[in-house]
Amino acid sequence: FEQMEPTIATIHETLGEIVFGGEDEELEHAVVRELKRKNVRLAIADAGTGGLIAELLDDVPEAEAYLAGAVVTKNARAMRALLEIDEALVEQEGWMSERLVRAMAEACRERLGCDYALAVIDLPAEAQQGEKPRSLFALAGAGETIVRSGPHVGGASLRRIRCAKQAMNLVRLALLRGD
Repeated sequence: FEQMEPTIATIHETLGEIVFGGEDEELEHAVVRELKRKNVRLAIADAGTGGLIAELLDDVPEAEAYLAGAVVTKNARAMRALLEIDEALVEQEGWMSERLVRAMAEACRERLGCDYALAVIDLPAEAQQGEKPRSLFALAGAGETIVRSGPHVGGASLRRIRCAKQAMNLVRLALLRGD
C-alpha cells in the first residue's frame, strides 16, 4: 500500500472532489462518512428511485444514526399529503417542477426534524410532456435549498440507479463544501 500512496495522492490532487473513495467504497459509503463527519441527519423524499437511495444508504454500517427516514411514493397525491405540500403548487407548476422538488425537500426536512432533506422527482419520459426528460433533485439545509436537474440516460432500470447516484452525490458535495 505504501508504494501506491504517491499515485493515490496524485489522483486526489488531480481529480479533487470527483474522487469519493477507494477500494470497495461506493458513493453511499462516502455520503454516510460525510454525514458522520458533520454529525448531521438526512431525510429523503423520493418520487424517483422507488426507495433505492434509502436502501443503498441503509446498507452502509452506522447509517441508521444519520438517516432520519424516507417518504417514498410516485403518487403525487400521497406525497402532497405526507409532506403537507400546498395543492395549489402542484396545480400551478405540475408534478415535474423545480418549485415542487424544493418544497418537497423543505417540507421533508421540517416534518422529519433533521439537518438535511433530499428530494428527488423522476418521471418517465412520456409523463414529461413537451420537455426534455430529466430528473430533479433538491437538498434542503438550514441555510439554503440547492436544486439541480439531470438528463435521462438509458432505460428505466439504468435511469433509476443513475438518479439515485446523482442525488447522493448532491448530498456528498454539499457536505464537503459546507453548503
